[in-house]
Amino acid sequence: MNLLSPFFNPKRISIPKIFHSTIDNKPFEECIMCKKGLHSSETHYFIEKAVRKYPNGHTDAIFEYAICMECSLEVRDTLSKDSMQRIDEFFSNKLDLMSRWNNFNEDENFKFNDWISNCIVTGKSVDELEEYQIYAHCEGKYMLFSLMPYIISSEVIEDAYALLSEQTKDELDDFMDKYLGPDPEIKKLLKDHKPVFIF
Repeated sequence: MNLLSPFFNPKRISIPKIFHSTIDNKPFEECIMCKKGLHSSETHYFIEKAVRKYPNGHTDAIFEYAICMECSLEVRDTLSKDSMQRIDEFFSNKLDLMSRWNNFNEDENFKFNDWISNCIVTGKSVDELEEYQIYAHCEGKYMLFSLMPYIISSEVIEDAYALLSEQTKDELDDFMDKYLGPDPEIKKLLKDHKPVFIF
């Protein structure tokens, strides 16, 4: 009997290198906000990366961070409810993550690369995308096959970002300034790349 589900006893693997920090090529060790260690077996957290791909096939992380579940909920609570409702409706109208999970599970397909081979909204192959954001749900030293991992193309992120209120955009700017890039050169690079808390 298959007792796997995305919410209870999900399949897990060691965290793939694509979700390691590009600074030291090791798994993220602490939450970007509260600095809590992430390697406890009971600590749930998310990893988000914005990736740029070059014609030669090399990639760079435009930004990356790991955030514990508690802090991610705290950030969502600071964003306007209307904005988050619009984001939730935007994605729920375009995809069904539970059906996606069921399809992978029925095929007993927990090959990581298959889960991140296409944008979950447009269906475009990752090979076609110059920029995209990638998400993982982790617990301690493992990545979980919950409703994540998945990738979202930059064009979809832009469409989602356009739905946010000015207040919410200001909150996200504050988050980026505080945790991702106060340096003017980094801020310039991040200008068109925003975290979108869709966890």
